[in-house]
Amino acid sequence: MTAAPIKGPTGRAGPPAPGDSPFPGWEAFIPQFVHPVKVAVVEALLWIEEPLSATQLAKLFSGKGERFPEPNVRYHVRHLVTVGVLEVLPLHPFSDGGSKEKFVYFAGHVVLSGA
Repeated sequence: MTAAPIKGPTGRAGPPAPGDSPFPGWEAFIPQFVHPVKVAVVEALLWIEEPLSATQLAKLFSGKGERFPEPNVRYHVRHLVTVGVLEVLPLHPFSDGGSKEKFVYFAGHVVLSGA
């Protein structure tokens, strides 16, 4: 015994054909889901190619152009860590050991200093 195919609002079985969907596509929604601070954090880490702290990122963003306050940067860095884009490093290779700053970099990537 097989189940009858589920029919959509157009009366056809299966997914709607392109142009028949009531959903307009992701392009209209991506800017609402991806926050500019998150994009800036990822772009900065790609550009610098080293782990950075939220404080360093906020200082980097305080130059020309759009400014992002440090609390906002921290919030979005924490979210990027929570969803697995970034990870907190146990100890930054350039840290003096006394700093309480948390350094982040892309999850699963090892950064070698001086290599």
